[in-house]
Amino acid sequence: MQVGCYIVTVDIFPKMSQNWLIKLEENPSTSYLSITSVIINILDNIVKQPLNENYRRIRLSDDHVANTLLTGIGAMECLFELGFVEGDDCLVLPVDTDLVKLKGLRNEIAQRRNWYLQKNTDNDISSQGSTKVRLNRQVLFYYCESVLQYEDPDIQKMARECIPVESLEIAAERKMRDIQLHLKLEQSKEEVYIQELLLMELVSWFKNSFFSWINPKCAQCCGPVNMLKTVVTDSHRTELYACEGCNGFTTPFHRYNDVRKLLETRTGRCGEWASCFTLMCRTLGYDARLVLDVTDHLWTEVYLLSSNPRWVHVDPCEGVIDAPLMYECGWKKKLSFILSFSVEGVQDVTWRYTLLSPKDLRNRRKLSELSEEELLAAILAFRQKRYNGFSVAKQKYLIRRSVVELADFLWVPGKPQSQIKEDEKKGRASGSLAWRLARGEMGCNMELFKPHIWQLTENERDAKILTVKYSCALDKYVKLVGGNATEIEGWKNGLFEVNSVFRKKEDDWKMVYLARTEDAEQGSIKLKFDVSSSGLVVKSVSVHCQSAVFESGNVVCMLCGADICTKIPTGENTYVFKTTDLGGAQVFTLEAKLKGGNGETAWQHAQLFRQSLTDDAYFPLEIQIELKNV
Repeated sequence: MQVGCYIVTVDIFPKMSQNWLIKLEENPSTSYLSITSVIINILDNIVKQPLNENYRRIRLSDDHVANTLLTGIGAMECLFELGFVEGDDCLVLPVDTDLVKLKGLRNEIAQRRNWYLQKNTDNDISSQGSTKVRLNRQVLFYYCESVLQYEDPDIQKMARECIPVESLEIAAERKMRDIQLHLKLEQSKEEVYIQELLLMELVSWFKNSFFSWINPKCAQCCGPVNMLKTVVTDSHRTELYACEGCNGFTTPFHRYNDVRKLLETRTGRCGEWASCFTLMCRTLGYDARLVLDVTDHLWTEVYLLSSNPRWVHVDPCEGVIDAPLMYECGWKKKLSFILSFSVEGVQDVTWRYTLLSPKDLRNRRKLSELSEEELLAAILAFRQKRYNGFSVAKQKYLIRRSVVELADFLWVPGKPQSQIKEDEKKGRASGSLAWRLARGEMGCNMELFKPHIWQLTENERDAKILTVKYSCALDKYVKLVGGNATEIEGWKNGLFEVNSVFRKKEDDWKMVYLARTEDAEQGSIKLKFDVSSSGLVVKSVSVHCQSAVFESGNVVCMLCGADICTKIPTGENTYVFKTTDLGGAQVFTLEAKLKGGNGETAWQHAQLFRQSLTDDAYFPLEIQIELKNV
């Protein structure tokens, strides 16, 4: 999980100084003592054993870290100031960090802490060592007000202009027909709801084509950076990052609260993703609300009017729908408070996302700045304020819906564990047959994939040359025979096989390509050609297959037929490869495999058919088949 969604309410000074340390003291006393104790302990271990890698790593999934450092004012900035940088699931202190300087900073923190203890005579405070979860009325008020912008007609108009509504609806309708056919063959009486299918298309488009995740990099050298400070304004906060390789060159990273700005930038971390996606859902008429996990994450919930109307979890960052236990069972998060916010008010939805018993959750919540009674009172007050603006009929409807939702949260001993399926540990929940079909969970890797075979019609036999090419920018295939051209829309619709591959659109870089899915070690596609019905055989095959690789990424392309396989050259500046090895064959395939790469973006290090979005005249894949009589 990336750091960056914790709540920052103060400025952080760029250098370790007494003023900077005072900012840590804006935490509640218990929190301040716990935070400084943890940081001092971390630094002591590093100074004593500087070559021990375990001491240089702070795992964000650790319960103590989550409840102490992630929720404290200035705590994470302190670690970045000390030299820690972001890793895959942890913070790491580089081995070349100046230990003398580090020890000096450690002593400065300890001296300030000792002075603080002398200043505070409250023995109860000084003896406690647990931090408080940063949930208070100000947090509730902020999110209650923030979500109102999703209802602004002008903002919704801006959002609608960004959404390819027609193409999403066409894709959803096509999927609906496929599912209905499958259900008919299975003799199932389940209903299919276009609302659900359109939501899936919206999630896929938002994640893969519209919004992009960003990790700050140096604006000069694109190298790693360390946070200096955070500056907060009414509309956004700006995180300032310094690059050691560029003599402290500072790069700003803006964290916008205004969704109008997010429609322009189309980048951010989980907070920006969730906010912008919730706006998209409201724009398309979905009853949607923003969900806050007070530790460090945000996502969306959408109310679906299926045969069993309910609120459904949607995480646009992960591209995941209906997997509420993903965070606890898959990410191993220690959840305490999860709240949803909408124009209708606030709801505590923690029980949807945890398997904890009521007793265990209460114990975890004891660290909150708000008691259970105070939180409930605040929720009811915010809700009543919103309800006062609704008609009596709508109020009754919302009350009934809330009662049903709360009834679903009732904890039954012995039941929860049986609800976890193996796939949910990776981020998936169970659902109806239609729901699972729509998500491609019936034994195939793609959504209702229909294999395609390239063949010749009777009218095309005389040409004896068949050309098939694909444009990733246009996302379509063109089949050329003689002077006639036939087009097929959609990259999947011209393939015979596909495994763990998707089309990635980079609107910021204006590039597009096929890549393997983030959770797959390898992705592959296969085209199949069959000219047996024409009475002709292959004379030669020419292939031009463009790809791009980075780091240790690898793309392998193979042409196979008549018990012979030939490797096809690929690359950004590859040439047309022609072979007669398949001479006499009537059936052959062209397969490309994507694998390799480093780190969390390894999937992006092997790219197939990469090209500019504006280059609509170029086809990075072209296969020409010369045929002859038997």
